[in-house]
Amino acid sequence: NLSLLLGDSTDSSYNLVDKFAVELKEMQYDELFESMLSDNNTLKIKHLSNVLQENSWRLRKAAQYPTVSLNSGADYLYSRRKPENQDATSSTSYDAYANLTLSFNIFNGYATKRAIQNAHINMEIAELETAELQHIMRNQLSNSLALYNMQKAVYRLALENMASAKLNLDISTEKLKTGAISSFNYRDVQLIYLNAAIGKLEAVFNLINTEISLLKISGRLLSNYQIK
Repeated sequence: NLSLLLGDSTDSSYNLVDKFAVELKEMQYDELFESMLSDNNTLKIKHLSNVLQENSWRLRKAAQYPTVSLNSGADYLYSRRKPENQDATSSTSYDAYANLTLSFNIFNGYATKRAIQNAHINMEIAELETAELQHIMRNQLSNSLALYNMQKAVYRLALENMASAKLNLDISTEKLKTGAISSFNYRDVQLIYLNAAIGKLEAVFNLINTEISLLKISGRLLSNYQIK
């Protein structure tokens, strides 16, 4: 799946150099929101599309104004004649010209007007789509941040749970040595510790996954994660 996402068709083996650990960060909504508006690639592409629609509308409007064209040029002519038994004669001439043309579309069946209206409608649709997209992404950002903060609390609870299970395992190990508990009871304590360790790993994974979602929607993903 990683090779597919990277577009790597070779049979590559990846060495993940980072430890499977997490750093608890204080994510601020306002900072993430401002970063999302300026750095999110989806919004950037949408804004560029809006600019193209606006330019198309302006181009259509330009068709209703007069068109002025100016053409200019110059000609140079040199000729020399030598009749038989006469002296040679030569002549040189210069010609310059300029043409100024003014054209105006008087009537074309309202085609220009309809084209302007359609371009303006497309521009308004693009603006509404951008506003809707920002609203959806703002909601996604808010939900992801709330989930991230909740999973930080779950992670802290998983650490406490694992510490408690480790202490219980250590105590049970001493009791097993003295015969205070049976191997069956000790096995139950081991399973509790194992489940606590798995719970911690799941909490780490969920926290990293949510952090990546936050960084992705805010446009900060590439600046925070690199492949070595």
